[in-house]
Amino acid sequence: MLDDSMKDEGILQGLIVLINKAIRPRNGYVMVAYIDNEFVCKHFFEATDSVILRAANPAYPDLTFKDDQTL
Repeated sequence: MLDDSMKDEGILQGLIVLINKAIRPRNGYVMVAYIDNEFVCKHFFEATDSVILRAANPAYPDLTFKDDQTL
């Protein structure tokens, strides 16, 4: 289910998103993750001990995952 978290990137509900699984995300890339039985589309940022998924819409909080957590 899509929401308006990526509207500032032009990714809106109802769009079809094509995914290339062969590309490993780099900092700032837009990626799709499967979290809590739902697909989310966010900007990817890798820190020393965590991964941060950030919405383009600043009204949404970051999703932070430590190295010992699974996305």
